[in-house]
Amino acid sequence: MIARELPDLNQPAVESESDVDFTLDPIVLAERRAVSARRLHTVQVPVLRAAGFVILCAIALAPWMAQHVVEFARVAFGDGLLK
Repeated sequence: MIARELPDLNQPAVESESDVDFTLDPIVLAERRAVSARRLHTVQVPVLRAAGFVILCAIALAPWMAQHVVEFARVAFGDGLLK
């Protein structure tokens, strides 16, 4: 008969130091909330604002770009290409 080594039940099943570890410790929870709020206000919101700005600029410049691309194509390739 082969003897199996039993797992140590005092150790976590997955060695992880990530933020998904469950805890009820109010100090750890407060630290995690602070880190999450800091990430939200310093990374996520500015990225969303920048993406929105780029989208609005693209919408605002689309008619102008379309007109000038057509004019450039006529100059570069002649009228035969865009008839």
